[in-house]
Amino acid sequence: MKDFFDYLVHNYAGVLALSGAFFSGVGIVIRLIYKGVTLFSNRRISRNKYYLNEYSNVIGDENKKHIEDIITSEVMFKITKTRSPKLRNIISKLDRNGVRADYIRDIKKLNFYVLFDFEHPIIKTDFYYKVGRVFELMMGGIFFTAMVLIFLMASYFDNKNPQGYSFFLVIIFMIFIGFFSVSFMTLSPSKKRIKNLNEVLSRYKVDD
Repeated sequence: MKDFFDYLVHNYAGVLALSGAFFSGVGIVIRLIYKGVTLFSNRRISRNKYYLNEYSNVIGDENKKHIEDIITSEVMFKITKTRSPKLRNIISKLDRNGVRADYIRDIKKLNFYVLFDFEHPIIKTDFYYKVGRVFELMMGGIFFTAMVLIFLMASYFDNKNPQGYSFFLVIIFMIFIGFFSVSFMTLSPSKKRIKNLNEVLSRYKVDD
């Protein structure tokens, strides 16, 4: 362990560069996945609009209605970020009534756990959600610990060989690590947060 620590101390600039490249790569992959999903949705809308306009003379009214429903569903998904018509209706009401944007965002995030089997919609998480939440907190803690260790290593090394650019690299990398730490810790709403979201949802009826 001591040898590993000494290696990090004496080669931390290279370690920072490699780590920065890794996290940048992760960010690029996430962005590409998001763009791919968006592009697929846009193509589906364009394709169905083409079918509706090009073959309107041979498509029956019922089939036209089906294609229109598909287009509407895709457009509303892009706006509300959810596929459920019932949840889209609730989100629309929340938005019109001026409910806090962060509440609406978290309800969208938890759309898989929103149940409509009762008079009011309710968020009910399961065991797997709780396990995932614990994992996210652990990862956030690991990144936070790494941030502290990097700062301590950099301080130790710079006291012996002070270099302005090294301090700048450390600050940049610590911002990256801090961002990932906060992102993991806030990725999924907490139990208390879900309780607050359910209080908001309790003001709305499923069948309204």
